[in-house]
Amino acid sequence: MRSEPSTGGDGGGPPVQVPPGNDAGGASGAGRGRVGGASVSGPFRFGLHLKLTLLIALAVALTGLALTWLNYRASRASLKDQLAKRGAQLARDLALSARLGLLSGDRQALEELAHSAIEEPDLLYVAFVGEDGVARGRAGRVPARLATTRNLSAGGRPRLRLRPAGRGQRAYDIVAPVSVERTSAQGTEDALFQLDSAPGAAPSVSREVVGLVQIGLSFEETDRRIHEELVEGIVAALFAVLVGLLAATVLAGMLTRGLRAVIVVSQRMAEGQLAERVPSRPRGDELNDLAIHFNRMADALAQRDEIFRANEELRAQNVAIQRSSAMKSAFLATMSHELRTPMHAILGFTRIVLRKSGDGLPEKQRANLEKVVISAESLLELINDILDLSKIEAGQMTLAAEDVDLGGVVHSVAEALQPLAQAKSLLLRAAVAPDLPITVADSTRLRQILTNLVGNAVKFTSTGEVVVAARFEGPRDRFVLEVRDTGVGIPEDQRQRVFDRFHQVDASATRSFGGTGLGLAIVRDLVELLGGTIHIESTVGAGSTFTVHLPRRSPAAVPAPAPAPIETRMETPDVRS
Repeated sequence: MRSEPSTGGDGGGPPVQVPPGNDAGGASGAGRGRVGGASVSGPFRFGLHLKLTLLIALAVALTGLALTWLNYRASRASLKDQLAKRGAQLARDLALSARLGLLSGDRQALEELAHSAIEEPDLLYVAFVGEDGVARGRAGRVPARLATTRNLSAGGRPRLRLRPAGRGQRAYDIVAPVSVERTSAQGTEDALFQLDSAPGAAPSVSREVVGLVQIGLSFEETDRRIHEELVEGIVAALFAVLVGLLAATVLAGMLTRGLRAVIVVSQRMAEGQLAERVPSRPRGDELNDLAIHFNRMADALAQRDEIFRANEELRAQNVAIQRSSAMKSAFLATMSHELRTPMHAILGFTRIVLRKSGDGLPEKQRANLEKVVISAESLLELINDILDLSKIEAGQMTLAAEDVDLGGVVHSVAEALQPLAQAKSLLLRAAVAPDLPITVADSTRLRQILTNLVGNAVKFTSTGEVVVAARFEGPRDRFVLEVRDTGVGIPEDQRQRVFDRFHQVDASATRSFGGTGLGLAIVRDLVELLGGTIHIESTVGAGSTFTVHLPRRSPAAVPAPAPAPIETRMETPDVRS
């Protein structure tokens, strides 16, 4: 069968070519089908094509046989009825013709009448019987026993009796009375002969039976005609069966061809050829609808397979990215540790030189050494920030579970950063609500969060004040930390981006205030690790407010493990001698 392209946009692949042979699992395709990985084997396969053909042919055959049988019965009854009516009419006519001969006893006339009547088709015999039961005239094969007038009534209908006629034949014995009417007029009697009674006769008329006519009517011709009609009906039924079988074969082929195409395509799709499609035609029947919907299902399956393959590729890439990220984090942690060790030595020895030299060190050299200390501290802070980010990304940041006086942490941070604020003539104050409850969290990370927020506020505020506040919201069972400043403010389109890593509001901020853009990113990650949230409110030129909400107990807080040297955040040492 030549394939035709799919119409209506159903199916993105080439249409399948259905192999020749019986469609949808006919006998010729026995033992060769394979659907969904399950092979069908055996010497004979009672497929759908054969089932439909036999079913339709059987229905046509049964219908033809039923119609033939009904027609046979109707024809047989009709022919028998016609034969009976013809025999009854013939008996009446003979009775009418024989009444004079029977009344007068003219045997010769009755014999002649009998031999003349025997020439009628299907007539076996004719007998005229008198009142005494003796045959007055006969012709043909007259039976040994004839009827008598004992039970006959004048004017009665002919009586019929079916009997075997020998050699497997049948015959009707038909008996008709021969009656006469006697009437008296002017003292004399006149006899009027007739078969049937005359309507409206005078009451003086009397009727009596003077004999009978008995004829035998053969069924041979009738049976022959019945047999011929039966044979014609059977031939017509067989012809109808042949036509029905041919029509059933064609119809079954039309019905199963589309199914066979679906089977072939499904076999190929099961083997991985997802681009195969069933050819569809714009004929608007159920098989075409099946092809269209099957192609849509195949499209969805192919799309799902593409998505699955893409997901597998993404999963592999994600694994590679995670592996690279883990290697990066390990590298950063190792390098941070390796960099911090000499940096601590530089800071320590520089501070020793500054302390030992006292006022004997030239001013220019002292200024240079102080710059070394400031640069080393900045570099050490950057290294610590990178280490924290790498640990958070790698999921290795652990939080200690300890009772923390949040008010004490706020005051200590404010005191630690007070010199920085005083250097810029800023007012730095702490506003802690009374009776602040104890929280269970990691005090080091809380201090780091507040230090970064307050340090940023002092850094970006030229005049005014910086306030760090803490309070407890009982109904919500959470702490609220606020850091307010009167600094430059943050534009609305930059408020969420300030938490991105290495992000600065503008380039001038980096030049004016310094920093790497990692502080707020670390603050956000630490707040989320503590189970809290952070958001910002700001007005350009009027200042900013950073608000942190923390639960009473941090969900990630666990008893702090023994600190590992490579992953411990090191503060700038204060080397004293």
